[in-house]
Amino acid sequence: MMVSLKDRTVLVTGASTGIGRATTHALAERGANVVATARCQVTLEAVLKDLKTTAGRHQAIACDVSQRHQVASLVEQIFSQYSTVYGLVNAAGVMPLGPLVECRMDDWDHVVDVNIKGVLHTIGCLLPHFLEQKNGHIVNISSIAGHKVMPTAAVYCATKYAVHAISEGLRSELSKHAQSAPHRIRVTEIAPGLVETELRHSITHEKTKQQVSQWLASMKNPLQPEDVAISICQAMEAPPHVGINQVLLRPLEEVH
Repeated sequence: MMVSLKDRTVLVTGASTGIGRATTHALAERGANVVATARCQVTLEAVLKDLKTTAGRHQAIACDVSQRHQVASLVEQIFSQYSTVYGLVNAAGVMPLGPLVECRMDDWDHVVDVNIKGVLHTIGCLLPHFLEQKNGHIVNISSIAGHKVMPTAAVYCATKYAVHAISEGLRSELSKHAQSAPHRIRVTEIAPGLVETELRHSITHEKTKQQVSQWLASMKNPLQPEDVAISICQAMEAPPHVGINQVLLRPLEEVH
């Protein structure tokens, strides 16, 4: 039997744009209670206002996932309003690409803080609750960049390789933990190829930004955020005994 997301509470990070925004809409359409978080409260409230459904109890709570104390406060606030949380979708991310040889260390700090620490902060704050309730689903958004290193993207790729490693490691540890303390906590990694989102706007290296924009413009049918959101929901709706470890999706023309 498939898992129904109706009335289940799901935290979505990076919910103000791109994949996070599309996932917020897709979950709400399935009747989930969505807690949408990103750094800008005004943008989050606009996302919820645009929902095409009145099902579910939704919240917009501003939070910078790179700041551990903010994530801890967010989770505390969520559990003050909902008795349980079923899911976490780690969609927050930045992509400040640029040549490694230029040593743009501020960009390196930024991408590591959001793409790696942000994932660890949300997992670290929610996982104890999942273990206590013996149920939950963690979905981490990785990338094809977590499987293939590309020029000007070495540090970004490293962060996505890290998300892959975190997902694999957590899944393995939870499997062993379940042998002594049974639970149904699942971990899924979603690794999309090129998606037409605002992510490229976080590129501060002008030449690289132009190259990425040209690459995107050359594609007839890049992935849309809604395509990825469908994969996220399908993984979360899989029967309870089914663990969807990884989903890798790419534009068909990119595969060729």
